[in-house]
Amino acid sequence: MAFRNEIALVSTGWGPGCLSRAGAALVSDVYRVETFGLDADTRSIVSKLNAQSQHGPSDAAWNSEDLLATVARALRSAQSDGWAALVTPAGALTNTLWPTVQQAAQRIGVQVRYAHGLGISESMANCLQLPTPPTVALKSLLSDFVGHVAIPEFALGAQVGNATQLAELHGGAVRFFGMDLYAPRTKITTLNLRESIPVITNNAYVLAVRDEQITSKSGQSELRVSDSMESALLWVQVLNGLTESLNG
Repeated sequence: MAFRNEIALVSTGWGPGCLSRAGAALVSDVYRVETFGLDADTRSIVSKLNAQSQHGPSDAAWNSEDLLATVARALRSAQSDGWAALVTPAGALTNTLWPTVQQAAQRIGVQVRYAHGLGISESMANCLQLPTPPTVALKSLLSDFVGHVAIPEFALGAQVGNATQLAELHGGAVRFFGMDLYAPRTKITTLNLRESIPVITNNAYVLAVRDEQITSKSGQSELRVSDSMESALLWVQVLNGLTESLNG
């Protein structure tokens, strides 16, 4: 049951159409939705989730006056209609905007609820065009997973470890990817550990995925990778899918 006079602040995740389940649930439940700075695909998804959605300028064309008008509409809706949502892209815009909205909501007696963007694993699954992985685990070395009976669908490592042993993962039917959270362009790259072992920075991970996940579930002969990610701050903290909505 929602509080009377409540605004839900929802951030999108990595890439077009990336909403956490918690965010999608809030968007579906509120009476009115305002969005700002979203790409066309995400705007379309929000509209399908809530027919009372009004979209501010897209991610490529907006100014401060547009932003203020959108925020004002969202706060007025929360104050008059009881429950509204403001959806913004994760990154600099959300990090800058949300504290101001929270302060304004407090002044007019509106409760705030949050639903952050995707977790690392969910973002990677989206980027690789796979279903959200049911099992995710992170170890210091990716090779630490070798020998385990139950290897997670997404095995994440802060470093590669023993590359020779890694060929045994998933019975040898395995693909490896590198993900640099702060790379200016491509975020996920295919790795061939037989040829070279990449240097993994503090902002990156190495990922092992069963080969059949790629070939049978993605439906893609060649993987498409994401060239845009506004911020990693919301996802670095979440390795197992998504963040839950929180009262604030």
